[in-house]
Amino acid sequence: MDGVLTADLPAHVQVTRAINPLQAQRLAQYAVYNVLRIQRDMAFFENLQRERKWVRPDAPQ
Repeated sequence: MDGVLTADLPAHVQVTRAINPLQAQRLAQYAVYNVLRIQRDMAFFENLQRERKWVRPDAPQ
């Protein structure tokens, strides 16, 4: 945490600390979830599902 606090951050950036271990675990899980969501292009599949299109992403259209 000290490394973040000594970094040159803009004045509008807020830094908080998770004191509760369960809260820290949940924040870490949320971060991993969002990284995997972007990496696996889940928005693409959600759009297909919403449009009721069931195609493989690598199949020619």
